[in-house]
Amino acid sequence: RYGHVWLGLTDVSREGRYVYSSTGVKPRYLNWHRTEPAGGKGENCAVLVTTQRAWHDYPCTSKMSYVCKKPEKRMDLNSNYCK
Repeated sequence: RYGHVWLGLTDVSREGRYVYSSTGVKPRYLNWHRTEPAGGKGENCAVLVTTQRAWHDYPCTSKMSYVCKKPEKRMDLNSNYCK
């Protein structure tokens, strides 16, 4: 149901240097499709194309789903419930 998912990465500040838009930090992990990024100045947002399980650069003006970071859940070893 989610064909293209924005990963929070953009190279709008410096072409070819993808960073998280919220922090300006480069990602530790990359998963570009073998022909990507290829959009030049017209495609400045990194998206996961779910059918290919790989990243593409895409126009930032496109509407799409996105990924949010959530705090990790910790398991209390004395119970079976997540905190």
